[in-house]
Amino acid sequence: MDLPMASGQFDRDAARRNDANYLNSLKDSPNTSYILVTARGEVAIKSDHVYGQAPHGGLTPPDLAHMEAEQLLELSHAQVAQLPFSPQEPYYLGKYGEKSYLALRVEAPSQQLEENRQYCFAPLRAVAGMLEPYQGELAAAAVALATWDKNTKFCERCGASLKLACAGWEKHCTACAHITYPRTDPAIIVAITDDAERLLLIHGATWQPGRYSVVAGFVEAGESLEAAVAREALEETGIKISQASYCSSQPWPFPRSLMFAFTARAGGQQEPKADMQEVGHAFWVSREEFTQLVLEGKVIVPGRASSGHALVRAWYGRELPQPR
Repeated sequence: MDLPMASGQFDRDAARRNDANYLNSLKDSPNTSYILVTARGEVAIKSDHVYGQAPHGGLTPPDLAHMEAEQLLELSHAQVAQLPFSPQEPYYLGKYGEKSYLALRVEAPSQQLEENRQYCFAPLRAVAGMLEPYQGELAAAAVALATWDKNTKFCERCGASLKLACAGWEKHCTACAHITYPRTDPAIIVAITDDAERLLLIHGATWQPGRYSVVAGFVEAGESLEAAVAREALEETGIKISQASYCSSQPWPFPRSLMFAFTARAGGQQEPKADMQEVGHAFWVSREEFTQLVLEGKVIVPGRASSGHALVRAWYGRELPQPR
């Protein structure tokens, strides 16, 4: 299963993150490109489309009507120097082909962009499925680092301030020298089907009306992925699964998740019952029923940037329908 932001196409070049001479040589090299991100999960793209804010809770916006290919904005050192705002210290992302990539975190670019329509900042959750695979992966790494950098200010051991190091991939305590690394929280997402090949859809209790996806949740301490799949299905919908199969994984830096996608089977004549805390509605749907509900606008599916979209599409067997 091919997922956005998970191509593995670029070289992270981790061995050179502490090579100060090499990193300095990159800054004004003609083979270096800079990309711009915010700690809110936005990336700068070469586009005049207007993208609204992404939904809360790490959800994916529904697909837009145009769904055209988008490109990351890649800047030279000279272009960075002319930006109408001050970026932070760059993060070294790695290499793709002959190019090296640095990421810059900007704080609040929206006002300055009113005067520059050559590019815009868009939620990565909205555009990841429209970027080239390597660009989606670069953007995911950059957003993950920017969010971690913004939110991690003090040492977890002694409370002293932290200093960015290792080209953005570490923070060192200024008092006790403890090293802090970017954190990733594992989560599962699972497409559950019954013996009639119906898919289990859920509506989150805090989601917008009509929005549906598949069961998902965080892995608990000391828990295996497979156990998390079974627990989340039972807790959220009352469904007991008989088997689970791993499909793929996807970074989801909103703010710091790694999604593990599964399929699972629920045997017998089980009827879902939403827990009414995390899930407000759960039901089985056939492919024919699903088609009609989406066409009528009664079910809004996750955008194609997400593993939820990929799991539903794999069950459906073709591209998902669009509302009329």
